[in-house]
Amino acid sequence: MEEVKEVKNKWLPHLIDAVPTAGQGKRISTYTVALEGWRRGITLKFYRIYDDEYKMKIRYSLSHNGTEHHFSLSMGDYNTDESFEICDDKQLTREYMEKAGVPVPKGKKFLADRSNEEIIDYANSLGYPLALKPVSANGGKGVFANVIDEEALRKALPYVREELEYPDVIIEEHVPGKREFRVIVLGDQVLGAMNRIPANIVGDGVSTIKQLIHMKNEIRKQNPTLQAE
Repeated sequence: MEEVKEVKNKWLPHLIDAVPTAGQGKRISTYTVALEGWRRGITLKFYRIYDDEYKMKIRYSLSHNGTEHHFSLSMGDYNTDESFEICDDKQLTREYMEKAGVPVPKGKKFLADRSNEEIIDYANSLGYPLALKPVSANGGKGVFANVIDEEALRKALPYVREELEYPDVIIEEHVPGKREFRVIVLGDQVLGAMNRIPANIVGDGVSTIKQLIHMKNEIRKQNPTLQAE
């Protein structure tokens, strides 16, 4: 029996029906930031650019009292190229965090010219369980946590490096934990934090796993930030 409970979107009052369905999902940050600026009387302008492959990208700017800032999704022009470079390289991120006194797991980066055997030798010296992840990827793509032994690593390495085409990888200690947090920081001030909960289902004693997944996905679709484009 597949009964999907109705879940109503929770919007701030001034955003109710303000964002069209086509603008939800991954694009919702564009509309909510832009609309909030416009609501506060800041001049809003949408425009388009073309990337190196001549694909059209939507951008917008907010201007007030002679000052104008440009945005891509929720990212403003205060985000420097250096910050993007650091965030795009997990090893660089580790190094900067370590310099700032943030505890990080022991690990090492291996580029495409390093063999799987070299990586396995290092993993064996580091000890299990460990984590395998691409140097440059996002959304959890290619990440294997809690790799328990050499056999599991031998299966995961060719999958990540060859099938997913992420030849540069990081091997590091697996640090157990139940939560992942995304922290929003402006300067030296923490503006907010989000608990990112992995995909999960809870049995009801009746439905199959497939049915439970379907029901959960139907509920997720009603979240404007998770809707598919």
